[in-house]
Amino acid sequence: MFNMRVFQWFTKQMKSEPRKKKHQWIVGEDKILDIVESDLLRHSCRKPKERGINEKKFYLVRDWFMIELGLFTGLRVDEMRQLKIGDILIKGKQSSIIVQKGKGDKKRCVWINDGFKQTCLEFLQIRKKFRLDNEPESFILSSTAESPISKRTLQKSFKRCIRRVKLSEKYSIHCLRHTYGTFLLKASRNIKLVKEQLGHSSIKTTEIYISLIADETKEALEKLYEEPICKSSPRARKSIRKTRRLIAPKLNITDNFDSLPDEAWDEIYKRLAELMVNHISEKDFERFKE
Repeated sequence: MFNMRVFQWFTKQMKSEPRKKKHQWIVGEDKILDIVESDLLRHSCRKPKERGINEKKFYLVRDWFMIELGLFTGLRVDEMRQLKIGDILIKGKQSSIIVQKGKGDKKRCVWINDGFKQTCLEFLQIRKKFRLDNEPESFILSSTAESPISKRTLQKSFKRCIRRVKLSEKYSIHCLRHTYGTFLLKASRNIKLVKEQLGHSSIKTTEIYISLIADETKEALEKLYEEPICKSSPRARKSIRKTRRLIAPKLNITDNFDSLPDEAWDEIYKRLAELMVNHISEKDFERFKE
């Protein structure tokens, strides 16, 4: 039996334009920090943290913990601001953070390493010095137990941190999450682990990070069964080479600094951020960012 309504609907669909494909989300290198930039950012927050403790300025301590939290958990901004003391599980052998209400109201467990576990313990002790409530229902980044910190405040805090080390203003606080996802994939080569840690509903979303390690994959294949493969990416090694050229004169290194053993540079890199922030001129910073 002929149905006029079905016929009219079919005709309308035939005349209408086809649906446009959704824009594919791409994470470029301008949205992640390289190893040198992330080290600079972390180290530059340590002195202000100590000043914040001495001068009773909690926001300076919070800036430090916010950067560590973003780089070592990959939490979304809203997940960071909603995080409570009771969501941080650091008493057992395997430490983790529970995201109670992630994207799509999904709950997940984010595993953390021993280094960040110690950071959490330190931050909780500092909160006690400020006489802040460390009850399970207290928001960890907020100075008030009743309400979480705002997204705008966190974004302003991040911008304050990157300006301190003269990093590009193109970076937003969300770059901490992208940086975590990229480096976790490099370290583990386990895309399912990255998916679970970041709380992606589909592994297709996680696959955006694969393109960012394509150079390393190509390098690994070229050096298969040959010499040990350098763990850092070509982009990171380029940044390190530039950094060495800047730091060598400051340390009165007159010989060929490329001939220095890696062990010697390990100690130098521990002081990298302090040297960059306190002793290298703005002109040198511009050269470093080129």
